[in-house]
Amino acid sequence: MQFTTNFSIWDGESGYVMVAYQVEKDSQGKTILTATENKVGLSDKKTLTILDSFGRLYFEYFYKAPTDEEGKWVEDWTESSFVPEKIKLHLINGDKDLPLIIPMRAGGAGTSLAAAPSSPLMKK
Repeated sequence: MQFTTNFSIWDGESGYVMVAYQVEKDSQGKTILTATENKVGLSDKKTLTILDSFGRLYFEYFYKAPTDEEGKWVEDWTESSFVPEKIKLHLINGDKDLPLIIPMRAGGAGTSLAAAPSSPLMKK
């Protein structure tokens, strides 16, 4: 999952930051969640392992079209005109799934990206 924000894990509020959260395997084959940040316009990137103690990790996105009354959870985000209302990070250990739901906000009160110069890229 990749998006721009004005908040850095390392520096707090610090202008435009491109952040990418990625689920991957480490050198021992464990599933880990990493965050990589790059301040827009600079080549310096910082990477941090956030989670490394779970058997499986994955994202889901809450999809609700503007005319839909109800939404649904999807594993791939393909929309380019708006962001999901919320994102769910599944933290799985054995048969236990500990979902963490993260509400999203883009451009103030709304979630439309019609006026945004580019849309976030969100994939598993």
